[in-house]
Amino acid sequence: MNHKLGADGTTPITVKEVDPSSRNRVISAPYSIDAYVKFNFPGRPRDPNLNTGPDFKWEPYHFTGVDWDDKRKQQGKIYLIEGNGKRWNPDVSLENGNYDYLMGADIDFAHPEVRGQMIDWGTWYVKEAKLDGFRIDAVKHISSEYIPVWIKEIRKKSNKNDLFAVGEYWSYDTQLLDNYLNKTNASGESNLSLFDAPLHNNFYQASKSGGSYDMRKIFDGSLVQIQPTRAVTLVENHDTQPLQALESSVESWFKPLAYGLILLRSEGYPCVFLPDLEGAKYRDKGRDGNEYDIAIESQEKTLKVLLDVRKKYAYGAQRNYLDDANIIGWTREGNANSPNGLAVLMSDGPGGTKRMELGSQHSGKCYINAFKPKDPCVKIDSQGFGVFATGGGTIAVYTAN
Repeated sequence: MNHKLGADGTTPITVKEVDPSSRNRVISAPYSIDAYVKFNFPGRPRDPNLNTGPDFKWEPYHFTGVDWDDKRKQQGKIYLIEGNGKRWNPDVSLENGNYDYLMGADIDFAHPEVRGQMIDWGTWYVKEAKLDGFRIDAVKHISSEYIPVWIKEIRKKSNKNDLFAVGEYWSYDTQLLDNYLNKTNASGESNLSLFDAPLHNNFYQASKSGGSYDMRKIFDGSLVQIQPTRAVTLVENHDTQPLQALESSVESWFKPLAYGLILLRSEGYPCVFLPDLEGAKYRDKGRDGNEYDIAIESQEKTLKVLLDVRKKYAYGAQRNYLDDANIIGWTREGNANSPNGLAVLMSDGPGGTKRMELGSQHSGKCYINAFKPKDPCVKIDSQGFGVFATGGGTIAVYTAN
């Protein structure tokens, strides 16, 4: 949604060079380049109720910038397209002075024709593909004023008021994410969520710490800590996996703990990464230019248990026991529809035990470790407490027998 690539051909356009590290600073006089901004889409289907199809022509003035001049074939430059009032969209990330431009032919969301076309395109897409929602890529490079307008109009035109929308604003600065959510949800109509990149970074740092991470701080600085209903929590994604753009892969030993932290708690909207479920193998280039074979270990057995437990038991009031540098846990007491509770205990270091409360309504029940069902059960005492155990560097999940 931020940009287009794979153009059908080049078009001569007038541009000005800008400083790549300070995009608002013009560093050249206007001159002509050959830019890949010709997009024809002859096979695009026409919707009679929308302005979609080959009739809409993408013109150079629908874009703000490019980074390739096919005439001179020079790399490393960023070109701002000349035009009446043409500028970078101001309501974007302030990295590099202005981070409107990311790559390709950057779409200009200040242009009224673009704004209408993108709404029509999104509405067509929802209907044609029967979508339940969108993951909006690279939102920090797109006009923050336009995103809630786009979401609202597509929901209205497609008659899907509950259409889900999550933005990818990749930053470990929680304040930036909080500010963005407050701005884009100011009208109360967009209901936009963001991926919790800071929480992923906590998982990554914990997995690299060899058991020395202070687990009491695992949620510190996370989005889910301050905006629990707007945070889409994740352990890994396509950018963070090995050799990719935002490489920060959570080590395999910690992934069961991390998935327990997003799947079995009351806060956040968890997202499971498919290669973590199924495993993956690929070959790619590293930053040193050499190629490497990568294997992502499948967490299928662990995830199937956690997903099943989430579906059956992760309901009701939550009691937190995030009070130890290594061993942390929590309980869920259940609700009317799912009366059996849940207890989770994990450690990034040595194993141990913790006495945790489930509620007096569970007195006398026996709780078994879903990962080790043959182990002796934990009996809940008359006050609603049980003494639960976990091994070193692992997670234990207890449900009623």
